[in-house]
Amino acid sequence: MLSGPRGFSQDAPAALKSGSVMNHAVRNSRRKQQPGQSSRRTRWLLACVVVVFFLVAYGWKGRERTEKPVRGVRREMQFMEATPATTDPGGRIDWSKGLYSVDRNDLVLAVPTDSLHIELVEAGRQWHKGIRTFLAVNDSAVVDAKQKEAAVFKETWQFAADDAQLKALHPGDSRAALAPFQAHQAFGDTYKWMLYGDDDTMFFVEGVQNLVKDLDPDMPYFITDHLWWSSVKGTVGSHPNPEAPRCLPCNYTSPEPWMDELPAFNAPRGCPCTAQLLCQADERHLFESDCHIPLHGERTYSMHGGAGALMSIGLMRQLPLSFMRDCLANAGVTTGGDALLTICLWKAGYAHTDPGFSFFHPTVRMFDPGPEDSPGLLYAMTEALAGRCDPSCQLLLQHMVTSHIRSRQQASLHHSAQMMRALSNTWDLYAAKTFATVS
Repeated sequence: MLSGPRGFSQDAPAALKSGSVMNHAVRNSRRKQQPGQSSRRTRWLLACVVVVFFLVAYGWKGRERTEKPVRGVRREMQFMEATPATTDPGGRIDWSKGLYSVDRNDLVLAVPTDSLHIELVEAGRQWHKGIRTFLAVNDSAVVDAKQKEAAVFKETWQFAADDAQLKALHPGDSRAALAPFQAHQAFGDTYKWMLYGDDDTMFFVEGVQNLVKDLDPDMPYFITDHLWWSSVKGTVGSHPNPEAPRCLPCNYTSPEPWMDELPAFNAPRGCPCTAQLLCQADERHLFESDCHIPLHGERTYSMHGGAGALMSIGLMRQLPLSFMRDCLANAGVTTGGDALLTICLWKAGYAHTDPGFSFFHPTVRMFDPGPEDSPGLLYAMTEALAGRCDPSCQLLLQHMVTSHIRSRQQASLHHSAQMMRALSNTWDLYAAKTFATVS
């Protein structure tokens, strides 16, 4: 598994952090015990075991005394075993049994792209097959060329020019911020959830269906657990930041009884999640008295476009395209299309909602776990298919919703497209084994 900047963050499962660790465990499990060991060596090994046991026990207790517990890490497995997901008789997850279960006809996809990324867009057709897709592109010739195949892939292509004057870091950032609202105008009130992300963002559709199965799509929801944020004013933000302000879903029941300690802050339940609700619930003095969206250092408080988000039909009904155009015209210069969208979302009175599960589970990141480690997720899925994925690894795979390929870091767009196809193929195999209903 890759390490370094593209490796898993500190809150990722240990089993996913290092392929060598997992391979070492596998090799040890296959190694046969050799007969005829001397009693002296046996005594030496037993002594080592005793020493290690006391060192581990003492070290753990020392950490309890000196460090703040990280959101119930030590009870993670206990909670997982006590509250299993809805399953079928074969033990597979059954997302179709939720209060608001959806199929692919209830989902739409909004993707901003440009003429140089067409190969990547075409690779994405493998995972979003059957889902109506809106693509905003900066070349009218591409729109014309794609009309013949658009119906086959349920695609709607629309021209959206680059910014003549930069609103953020890239000329396509306004296109990125407007894409979901142009998609809503194109599809109308014919869906329940919109999947929104960059053209190098992959959604795991069964994971999406499992996430939203008990969420009312008529409630205005903007769902993600992957946010840019800095808790210290004047410093550069980071992502994903677990301390970023956000709400919990309206009907989410938190598992406080099993936790060692509450998370970094108390997230209110948003019915819906509004800017005013977050300001009223703020115990960390993050917001000004006028509840203006907080800006920290070089990074705006915002969703992460590569990690993606889910937008309910209830939210999209409240945000007409005309409002977004006016908002962008007066938003000033910021860091990206994702930041522009968040600024306008806040101006309309709405804020981010965490899926809930990942808020209380430090080893789980649902939107782009890693982050930006698609090779690591590919490795984890192959290990799971081979039966070598431990429970925490399985927990992550069962709940993940997106992966950011991050094409800018790949050797070429062709490599990015190949990675997306590989993830899609492997996910299909994993989903067939894990979910009772594969859409």
